[in-house]
Amino acid sequence: MKSVIIQNETGLHARPCSLIASLAGTSPMDAYLIKDGKPYNAKSIMGLMSMGVTKGTELLIDCEDETLSEALYKLLSELND
Repeated sequence: MKSVIIQNETGLHARPCSLIASLAGTSPMDAYLIKDGKPYNAKSIMGLMSMGVTKGTELLIDCEDETLSEALYKLLSELND
């Protein structure tokens, strides 16, 4: 599992959640973002938005597909820029 701390001032809102879900949807394997010990399906925009991610939130990336895990880590890191 990889860890990312969200630094974006607006946290994760609709646009980044859409990008995450689109990327996660490219793999047939399960993908989750974990916040405060609770897993959220990375393929579900509504699920991701329900996390309530604000600046400073730590997310863990849990994927069966290592390539997808790396891609999600990269995307979340780029969203912080």
